[in-house]
Amino acid sequence: MRLIKRGLTLAGLKKSDLAKLKKGDWRKRVMGRLVRRSTVMPVGWLAASLQMGDPKRTALLVQTDPNPSWGKDCKLGQKLIREIEIEPKSVD
Repeated sequence: MRLIKRGLTLAGLKKSDLAKLKKGDWRKRVMGRLVRRSTVMPVGWLAASLQMGDPKRTALLVQTDPNPSWGKDCKLGQKLIREIEIEPKSVD
């Protein structure tokens, strides 16, 4: 999925890094939020793709934008959302 691939690149992560992160890591939450907002992919697919555990928990984690209670991760999350949403210009 394009959004996850772009999110991983911008967050400086590889797909293999997802298993090492906490299930509720803010970067996973941000990518999950964008996928849920932009596509019709099922939550089960999203939970498996981002390695976030139970689909019901994943649905709760990705239903809101970065929350100020996340502290510094809120600003980083908001920045990552903006960067992922900007389509890269294609060079032809």
